[in-house]
Amino acid sequence: MKTKFVRIIIPLIIAWIFHPVLRAGGSVITITYYSTTQNTECKMNVYLPQGYNDPQDSVNYYPVFYLIHGGGENYTHWVNSGNAKTTLDEYIAAGKAVPMILVMPDGKNLAPEVFSQELINDIIPYIETHYRVKADKDHRGVGGLSWGGLQAMDAGLYHYELFGYVAVLSSGWFTSETATYNKFRNFLAEHGADMENSIRYLYFSEGTSTDIAYTNGMATLKALRDYGITVHYWEHAGGHSWSAWREDLKSFLPFLFRDSTTRYVSLEFQGGSIVNPTIMTQLNAVIDTPPTPVRTGYSFVGWYKEPECLNSFDFAHDTIKKNITLYAKWTINSYRITFNSNGGSPVNDTIVAVYNSLIKAPADPVRPGYIFDGWYTNTSFYKKWNFNVDRVPAKDITLVAKWIDSASVTVHKSILQNIAVYPNPVSQTLRIANLPADAQVQVYSSDGKLLITKQLKAPADILNTTMLPPGIYRLKIGNAFFEKYESIIVKH
Repeated sequence: MKTKFVRIIIPLIIAWIFHPVLRAGGSVITITYYSTTQNTECKMNVYLPQGYNDPQDSVNYYPVFYLIHGGGENYTHWVNSGNAKTTLDEYIAAGKAVPMILVMPDGKNLAPEVFSQELINDIIPYIETHYRVKADKDHRGVGGLSWGGLQAMDAGLYHYELFGYVAVLSSGWFTSETATYNKFRNFLAEHGADMENSIRYLYFSEGTSTDIAYTNGMATLKALRDYGITVHYWEHAGGHSWSAWREDLKSFLPFLFRDSTTRYVSLEFQGGSIVNPTIMTQLNAVIDTPPTPVRTGYSFVGWYKEPECLNSFDFAHDTIKKNITLYAKWTINSYRITFNSNGGSPVNDTIVAVYNSLIKAPADPVRPGYIFDGWYTNTSFYKKWNFNVDRVPAKDITLVAKWIDSASVTVHKSILQNIAVYPNPVSQTLRIANLPADAQVQVYSSDGKLLITKQLKAPADILNTTMLPPGIYRLKIGNAFFEKYESIIVKH
């Protein structure tokens, strides 16, 4: 049995080692090189695609992408945390990505301009000397995440003539650093047109609005688009984390190093849902209409050629001559707000208002024997509608009147104390008499939120209620020596 096992297994192992199809994808090697920029030896990981070391492959040259880790990390993280090797193996084998060399250098938290020198003067020359790479702009790309995204922008944008592909993940120039940010905008003003013609694909992403880099990233994205750069903006859930960056790698790999006739259409959703914002097509081709995006409170009109949405794009006849951005146009929706007086006098003031707008309160209804306590979003009276704050949701709604039995609104007296609270209803000043020492008053909203706390002076004191809006409130008075006094008060 053992002999039979050896006869079967050993040939399979040998075949796996030497057969390029059976072997498990590409390889990652760690190399050491001397950095003239840092005047020290440095390390980087290099991914070589399957077959690179086969003798029959020795005539093939590959594009190369330089991918940088984030702050506080090192050259191992894109393999160990980012699944770079696994993803490349899978995508190349499935034909989703062009076979390429991936270089993962050690950014060491270097200032972006210093790392640019390191990349251009040390890393790229080493790679192009020691590996079979296509040493031209259209076969060279750079990308990075977080701090590495800043390093990638400094290299890939300020030296756009060297890189045809740029990927910026969870990053953006710090707008608080005015000199740096203004330098970037001034550079775009002078070189934006040349940059647009030179960079074949610019991927930009954030881990949704929960990403700590989101605000700076949005400012950087806007600056790029303001100066005519075609940017492909993507979002993946996960915030500033590897769960988002692993998805980023899968997203931009398919668009790298395509042939010279490939063109890219960027979809700018302008507030709508972001699903797949890149369409890859060929020069002079027409493209299919993208799936209809969604935006809460809006209706989609169509895709247009400029942010102002003046000229619509004709998917049946408009051909793609260059990389372009198409912009989603929206119209804001209107919704109906009706009022259920809940036994009070009828309120016929149905309101039609646009999404996310404020509405004006109708005249208060009346109901004999009851005091009106405002409008609520449902009959459980959990959420009171604040006409100064609450905005129209993306649906029709009915607001319901809440009532307080006026019989419960009286001057109550504690069993143990002759506390008196008046006038009730109150307009400005509430007087409180027959107080014991160290008494404290608390005022709560009808939904239980504590609004006022005040230490009172015996035997009588006052409470200023001018800061309270009209409504129904619960008042509590107590100290350590007597039973708490409670009362409902009405504020005009």
